[in-house]
Amino acid sequence: MSAAAMRILQRSRTVLHCSMAVLCLAAPALADELDVDGGSFAATNLEGPPEPPPDPNAPAVGASLDRSEVHVGDGLTLTVSAIGRDATVESVRLADPVKLGKFELLDRSSADVDLGNGKKNRRFVLQIAAYETGELDIPALSLEYRAPDGSAGHVETRAIAVRVVPVVDDPKAEMQPLRQSRDVIVHDDRLERTLWAAAIGLATLIVILVAVRITRRMRRRPAQVTVAPPRPPLEVALERLRAIRAREDHAADQYRAVHFEIAEVVRGHLGAELGFDSLELTSTELLERIARERPVTGPQAVSQPGATIAPLPEGVRESIRRYLDESDLIKFARAPSSEPAVREALDAAEGIVQTVTTAAREAERTPIAPAPVPAAVVESVSAPVVKPAIDPAIATREEPPPPTEAGHG
Repeated sequence: MSAAAMRILQRSRTVLHCSMAVLCLAAPALADELDVDGGSFAATNLEGPPEPPPDPNAPAVGASLDRSEVHVGDGLTLTVSAIGRDATVESVRLADPVKLGKFELLDRSSADVDLGNGKKNRRFVLQIAAYETGELDIPALSLEYRAPDGSAGHVETRAIAVRVVPVVDDPKAEMQPLRQSRDVIVHDDRLERTLWAAAIGLATLIVILVAVRITRRMRRRPAQVTVAPPRPPLEVALERLRAIRAREDHAADQYRAVHFEIAEVVRGHLGAELGFDSLELTSTELLERIARERPVTGPQAVSQPGATIAPLPEGVRESIRRYLDESDLIKFARAPSSEPAVREALDAAEGIVQTVTTAAREAERTPIAPAPVPAAVVESVSAPVVKPAIDPAIATREEPPPPTEAGHG
């Protein structure tokens, strides 16, 4: 047979296979139109119409391929369909094991399609492959089912022919003889890669450790806090007294609370200006403390060691004493007070804090030098200690030995 005739025959077979595949896919619709019941629809395949099953309850089965020619080793999709009543189709299954002849089963799946009117189509999709060339047949596949009355049966599909062609189209191609193996020098860089990986890991570790150390050092470093310079005591005292004066009502606790507050401002100012804790002292102790001299502080203590600052003048101390006596009468003896008396106390407190600040600054500018030490005391302290002289003859003279028993005789 010539090559042209072979090509025409192959094309005719391809057209026939495609037509049969279309008929197989349209079988459910045809079966619904013709009211298929049992064996009125026979198995379909690519070779021709199947014979109807003898059992009226048997489902109509058919098999189809996605193609009729395939290269060796390529996959094929084999679809097996079973159409019948719901009760029968639900029991349909492929015989186990599935016998495929020279084909091998790669994968399988199944799905049900509801056709309506009490009918269902169960499809088995098999992925198969052949590893031999030539004209091969997929054998008839057996499907088992169980009728509504409980009886078991089976139906078979038709065999399907498949042409398996080699991957190389040249029929004259022959196997090449084995060639002699050759030695090839392959650069083994595993050690080099290991060393590079270790170096990169070590460098990364060093960077991490340095970053952690820097972070810890920065956390340990105390934050720089900007401290505002202390405000002058006079400014603080006057601000507090103005705040007390700005309040409208001072009659709480018969004006005792406001007098306590004013006295605390005056006492705190005295301690801040003269350098001692004045809030815990009684009025008598406070008056005694401001009458004492106080040591020089700051740079003057270095240039004039031992110098002192004169106490407040007698007139200033007298005004402080009068204010403390009047305030103590109201605070502790519960003497009567009023709003005018509160205003007088505020005026007196403002005068005291201003006078104390001025007097303290004047006294600091003219410190009192320490009294000189008498010369006799200096000489007695600085004269060296002289040990009494000892005659050398006396120092070297030996004592006589003690008497013996013979001497006593």
